[in-house]
Amino acid sequence: MLFSTGGFMRVYLILVITFIAVFSTEILYCQSGWTAQTSNTSNTLTGVSFADANNGWAVGASATIRHTTDGGATWGTQTSPVNQLLRSVFAIDANTAVAAGDNGLIIRTTDGGANWTQVTSGTTNPLTSVYFASTTTGWIVGGLGTSATIKASSTGGASFGTQTTTASGIFRAVAVASTSIVTAFGGTSDNLFQIRARSTNGGTNWTTQVQGTINGVIYGAAYGTSTVGIAAGAGGLVYKTTDAGSNWGAATSPTSNILYGVAMKDANTGWVVGTFGELFKTTDAGSNWITQSGVTSSTLFGVSFSDLYNGTAVGQNGTIVHTTTGGVVSNISASKTGDYTGGFISPGATDVPILQISLSNSDGTARVTGLSTSFTSTATAVDGDISAVKAYYDADNSGTVTGGDVLLGSNTFSSGVATWTGLTLDVTSVITKILFVVDIAVGANTSHTLGLELTNSSCITASNATSSGFPISNTSNSPLPVELKDFSANTESFNVILRWSTASEINNHGFEIEKRKIQDTEFSISKEGAQWISSGFVAGAGTSSAPRTYLYLDKNLSAGKYAYRLKQIDRDGKLAFSHSVVVDLVVVPSQFVLSQNYPNPFNPTTNIRFAIPVSAFVSLKVYDLIGREVATLVNEQRKEGFYTVQFNASTLSSGGYFYRLQTGNFVETKKLLLQK
Repeated sequence: MLFSTGGFMRVYLILVITFIAVFSTEILYCQSGWTAQTSNTSNTLTGVSFADANNGWAVGASATIRHTTDGGATWGTQTSPVNQLLRSVFAIDANTAVAAGDNGLIIRTTDGGANWTQVTSGTTNPLTSVYFASTTTGWIVGGLGTSATIKASSTGGASFGTQTTTASGIFRAVAVASTSIVTAFGGTSDNLFQIRARSTNGGTNWTTQVQGTINGVIYGAAYGTSTVGIAAGAGGLVYKTTDAGSNWGAATSPTSNILYGVAMKDANTGWVVGTFGELFKTTDAGSNWITQSGVTSSTLFGVSFSDLYNGTAVGQNGTIVHTTTGGVVSNISASKTGDYTGGFISPGATDVPILQISLSNSDGTARVTGLSTSFTSTATAVDGDISAVKAYYDADNSGTVTGGDVLLGSNTFSSGVATWTGLTLDVTSVITKILFVVDIAVGANTSHTLGLELTNSSCITASNATSSGFPISNTSNSPLPVELKDFSANTESFNVILRWSTASEINNHGFEIEKRKIQDTEFSISKEGAQWISSGFVAGAGTSSAPRTYLYLDKNLSAGKYAYRLKQIDRDGKLAFSHSVVVDLVVVPSQFVLSQNYPNPFNPTTNIRFAIPVSAFVSLKVYDLIGREVATLVNEQRKEGFYTVQFNASTLSSGGYFYRLQTGNFVETKKLLLQK
């Protein structure tokens, strides 16, 4: 007996296919930290800003504007309405950006840069730094000689007003902690003269914190949180604040050369760039620095990160360098953590799990990117046997394709090869499970071997490792006695409801429901393993040409993740298995629940289950039929969750009793029956 959808696996031998994965139990792949990108300009780029990992702008000399929508893989040219040096840009979102430069120039786009319009600034002083705290609130600073300039917008850059300060000199950087707290930094051409001013009320008032000959000019600054920030400048000077700029203290300097650009993404992680292509990263807010230099020798003036991994720096001669790993050169390891050990597969089966691997990164922080996968064949007559190969994120580590899994790529198997060009396996956690599945074509009839390769653009080291074979039952020309249409699972309180339907049935004895509890550890993708246990049986329709729908209720389960499958049994004793479905009984309930005790009637013990969605004082008591309390089962503070309490009635007489759950405003009473 066979299911025509391919959802079941047959248990008699017709044909065997073997799957070979070409990687060892532990493989290391080199992954570069920063790579150069093509800007299509030799003009110096002085500012860069990204709205997200894909959309960003770079600006510079001679009104240069470069724009990308693919993370810098390609940079297009955009046109400024005024030919002036642009010193800084800020991407408010994927469509909106504001740039500023010499002679008081401010320009703005709201259509991704297709059109830039000039915004009145009210000054002819050079403007050096732009930053927006929100989609509406932002600042631009600059100055000339002793005339420090601050411009503020509450309209998303559509207009700017002037804010006043007593500071005297040129502001070169603005760092924004919130829509209220902002700090401006700078200095004069004398590298020992520094100015710093701060506002705590959105710029209505500015307090001059520093003005004088101390240390040197600050060229770049950024906040990683609303309280923690870093500033850097002449002579490799680095300052740090942990109180939103009330106080700035000296941090460790990574160099004696000038640092121009600063980016921070949280309280600890930041980058500084500067002279001769120097590029440094900190993971402890400036106490220590990791050198990431080497990708360029051109001076870098600006740096922007959209998250902890995707960053871009720009500089002299149109230099653009980019990272998708937080700048880290990392080693990616791949290990096999799941293997097919099941029975025979029906032609036409889809999403059959063959292999699970775990990808991890040696540094524990950077993502695994740039990996591509390809399948090749070592035999000739392959076409028509495997119609597709697919890669999924196995988000729930179940070993089967479930609703939460993400399809990374799929390709029709043709001429013995299925390759995904540029398939990227982005990994944001330290270990990520990747599940490889195949679709089997109807009428598959040739033995052959497949090979899997994982590669990236830098290097690969691999040796052979073989998974178990997966046999295919070629019965495509035989009658199809039972045609399974669908199979699904849903949860309700402590219960799981299974639903499946058939289009027709011939000689069908029925369905045995099997389940297993999934652990959050490594697993076997076994379809026939001892871990499956019988949960119940539902009789079939025998022989029927009419569609049938079946339901099965698995009651009183503990919290956790469960896999279910159907074992279809013919009247002649032949078996076939469905694909599995996975459900998750959440640990934290969404509402108060008092369940019926089980067993009921009972003698002398029974179980009472309840759920509370919030931490609360819980009272669970038992009463006789005239309202006298006979037992206190719970009378204490409990955390949110599911609970099972055993009630022992060995000292009570046979008869009916009530049990009542009370917690806060929730009260519910149910009846139980003791039969001795």
